[in-house]
Amino acid sequence: MLKNKRHNTQSLYFSEQLIAALKQITGYPLTVIEAPMGYGKTTAVKEYIANRNFEVLWQTVYDNVDMHFWGSFCKLFAELDFACSVKLTEIGMPEDSVTRREVVDCIAGIERKNTTILVIDDFHLITKTEFHDFIVYLVKNEIPDFHVVITTRMASFDKLDELKIKGLAQHITQMLLELQPTEIVKYYQKCGVRLKQEEAHILYAYTEGWVSALYLCLLGFLQDGRLEKPANLQELFSKTIFRPLSGELKNFMLHICLFDYFTLPQAQAMWPQNNAPVLLRQLLTQNAFIQFDTRRQVYHLHNIFIGYLRELFAEQAEETKRKIWQAAGEWYASAENYFAAMEAFYQAGDFDQLLVAVELDKGNSINSEYKETIIRYFSECPEKVKQNHPVASLVYARELLIFGETELFILHCRELEQDIAQITDQTMKNWLGGELELVYMFTKYNDIFAMAEHVHRADELLPGRSKLCDHNTPWTLGAPSVLYMFYRKSGELQQEVKSLTATMPLYYKLTAGHGLGVEYIMEAEQYYYTGDLENTEIVSHKAFQMAKAGRQIGSIVGALFLQIQVAFAQGDLAFALKLLEEMRAEIRASRQVLYLHTADLCEAFVFAHLGQPDKIAAWIEAGDFAASRLLAPVLAYFNIIYGRVMLINGQERKLLGVADHFMGIAVFCPNLLSQIYIYIYIAAANKKLFRREAALSALRRGLDIAVSDNVIMPFVENMDLIEPLFAELSSKGIYREETMEIIKLSKSYQQVIAAMNKTIGGEAAKPKLTDREREIALLVVDGLTNREIAAGLSISENTVKTQLKRIFEKLGVHSRALLTKYFE
Repeated sequence: MLKNKRHNTQSLYFSEQLIAALKQITGYPLTVIEAPMGYGKTTAVKEYIANRNFEVLWQTVYDNVDMHFWGSFCKLFAELDFACSVKLTEIGMPEDSVTRREVVDCIAGIERKNTTILVIDDFHLITKTEFHDFIVYLVKNEIPDFHVVITTRMASFDKLDELKIKGLAQHITQMLLELQPTEIVKYYQKCGVRLKQEEAHILYAYTEGWVSALYLCLLGFLQDGRLEKPANLQELFSKTIFRPLSGELKNFMLHICLFDYFTLPQAQAMWPQNNAPVLLRQLLTQNAFIQFDTRRQVYHLHNIFIGYLRELFAEQAEETKRKIWQAAGEWYASAENYFAAMEAFYQAGDFDQLLVAVELDKGNSINSEYKETIIRYFSECPEKVKQNHPVASLVYARELLIFGETELFILHCRELEQDIAQITDQTMKNWLGGELELVYMFTKYNDIFAMAEHVHRADELLPGRSKLCDHNTPWTLGAPSVLYMFYRKSGELQQEVKSLTATMPLYYKLTAGHGLGVEYIMEAEQYYYTGDLENTEIVSHKAFQMAKAGRQIGSIVGALFLQIQVAFAQGDLAFALKLLEEMRAEIRASRQVLYLHTADLCEAFVFAHLGQPDKIAAWIEAGDFAASRLLAPVLAYFNIIYGRVMLINGQERKLLGVADHFMGIAVFCPNLLSQIYIYIYIAAANKKLFRREAALSALRRGLDIAVSDNVIMPFVENMDLIEPLFAELSSKGIYREETMEIIKLSKSYQQVIAAMNKTIGGEAAKPKLTDREREIALLVVDGLTNREIAAGLSISENTVKTQLKRIFEKLGVHSRALLTKYFE
């Protein structure tokens, strides 16, 4: 091995096969580059896309916290479309079919001048399989001139083989990234070192073509003038990278190694001296294991370097580690990254500052993903520290309630009450007591009378508005019905409506209008379920205007759903569907993506009563409540819709099989509206199976609940399934007056449904497509890729892409998913 007078250890080398594969990135919607750490995956992609006319969106995954990744992922798109970036943030990680469709439609709708390359580096750190499913869905939509590149240590896509077979993905493996002996010679030659062939074979035998090991061996040779095999990679790394650093640089690296990536201000905050910029410049020029991202203005260390440094950090004295963690916590807190600050203060053993971070955050960063972590913080926190931070304890109490940790919540609140009782400042004592009453209010869901008592006590104690009310929590929890939530005792519906009407103005005063309009929604629903459509419409408009003024999307959705139900009952299907579109527009504008699933339920109400299950969202038809983002208390309402869907699909036996489970959910809170519907469905299923006595018994039990409050619309809506049973009950004198009224009202209801079904076939003609455009569109609907369509029609793939662009423009859609929905 000979060393030239000039050497450049920063020189890069890629094999011809790898370069050829990289050139195919724009030929596939997805490219997966898979190899262990240190094989140059990231560098290869960066070099390929450099100086090319691409719009590049580069996302490096630095940890396995999915929320951190998604926030950064959304910010990427601000470079192309700021509104899209904001919308993606509000949608959140796409975990179901509804949000996957929303995200893809949002990305597809961006106007782009050039080919876009989305790079996700270190993809293996993303743990959520739902995001993997999203990438597959994104790729299958084949957005024109949009390509995804993934670098990963392991290819964890279940459907990667399927994507490869369909021509949607290419898979670059470790083999293409390994340097063979002849390539090692060329690599070293570029670096200024002449290598003999037998030396290249020795290096290959030791490194197996691993470029990071080859780089370290190169540095070792340049330092010692000889080629030797070290005991292990750690020894080689220490010898060639870390030991040559000055003592100051070594200490500096230990101060910043806690961060996966960092900015210059971050480094300056961590390092007690004022020469951080100088030290970083030295590091950048001395080795290739630290890099600076000019676009994001961040430094990041190679994973090999981070692992090595953190092992050294773990060996430091406890006081040294504590001080460094403390500095990290202070940095995170100053940057308002409160959850990261909590973890840093926890590692530093500073529970006082940890609880300060909780108070500043007010629970905004805490979600179910961090449940065990936040519980660990408070369980290990000394009692004296908790006593000094009652506001943090209040935030924790609320989170325990959201987590469903009832026993822990009760124990914690007992301690909190004792801590508040010891406060001598009466103003502070009253304020904390009032905030706790608002937390307690939600423990009494869905007893409006008990909830009202807590609201009144909170009003007596609070000197003004609540400072801790979580406006991000949807008041209706995602349910389209308020009456469903609070109708819990037969014969008391009127009193429940009055109690909510009397309580909510006081609650609004304390919470700055959280849930504005819900009392009028419940009043309007009482009119609807008792058959008074005129007053339903009047009061629902009042609720809508209040909700709009207060920007309360839950109330907006509830008011619009009532108007949809009225329009549907009056036979105005076009207006009902228009209101559905308005609902979805309001939800998108609000960024409360949870309610998109609520909109699916409202739409399912319409098509379930039209007997058209094919137009119902797949997650509802499958009974997959877990696929939605709706909160647990909405499950009993979901069953109202799903029960009807099962019956129109001829699944009577299945319904009877799950009926006890459905009823158990409805009885738990209790939700009387759900119970009424379930009894109706049980009656309908038994009737279909010629089990008449069981059918009559179930129907009568439903009437027993409903009649005292004159709740008749559930029976009217489902009369197509149970009409003979009503006639029989009436003939036996059972609720004769009520059954006659229901039968009378149901006749007009069923007539308008029949009329609406007739008009569905006479929709306005769809925009005119050419024969070839229609042929391609239908092949897309059948699930074929651009490549498969091109092969089947004997045309080029570019021709397919061009035709698809025209089809999208004509039909006003911008994704394959919307195209498929258009042809449903």
